[in-house]
Amino acid sequence: QITGEIPGATIEIEHDNAGDQDLIDGTDLPSTATADDDGSFSIDEVPTGSVSLTATKDGFKKNSTTVTVTANSPTTVDPNLNEILTTADGYVTNTDGDGIRDADVSITDVDSGIWGTLSDTTNASGYYEIEHVPGNEGGTTRTITADAQNFEQNQEPVRISKSDVSQDITLSH
Repeated sequence: QITGEIPGATIEIEHDNAGDQDLIDGTDLPSTATADDDGSFSIDEVPTGSVSLTATKDGFKKNSTTVTVTANSPTTVDPNLNEILTTADGYVTNTDGDGIRDADVSITDVDSGIWGTLSDTTNASGYYEIEHVPGNEGGTTRTITADAQNFEQNQEPVRISKSDVSQDITLSH
C-alpha cells in the first residue's frame, strides 16, 4: 500500500509491487514523490478536485489515472502496474566470427538494484538467450557481460525497452 498525505485528503495507491522505485508523478500536483521501501509517499498542498497521477516503476508499464480529491475524505486508487519483461539474445563470437561455446553471459541491474543479475550460458553455436529482463517504456541502458575461458571479458551497453533485444558480443584472446 502506498499512502499519500495531502491536506484535507489522503490518496492511497494499492498494488502488490510497491517499493522504493515507485514514482508518483502528477500533472496537476505541486510536486512529485518517490515511494519509501514500504511504499509510502507524501505530497503536500494538493488542491481538491480532479487530480491526474502517473505511477512508474523500473520494469513496469506506467499507468496514469485520474482521481477526485475531496477535503477530509480518503481517496483510494489502484494503478495496476504490469511488468515489462523482455528477452535479450544474441551470439558470442571470437574475432573470426566463430561462435564460442560455454561463454557466460549476464545482465546486471546496476541502476535500481532491484532484480540483481540474470544470466545464461551459450550453446555450441555461441547463442545465448536471457528471458524475463525487466525493461521500461522509455528504454534503459543495461550492460551485457560475456566471459569465456581463454578470452578477455567484454561488456556491451544495450538499450532495453518494452521489446525484445538482440546483442551480439565479440570476445578476443
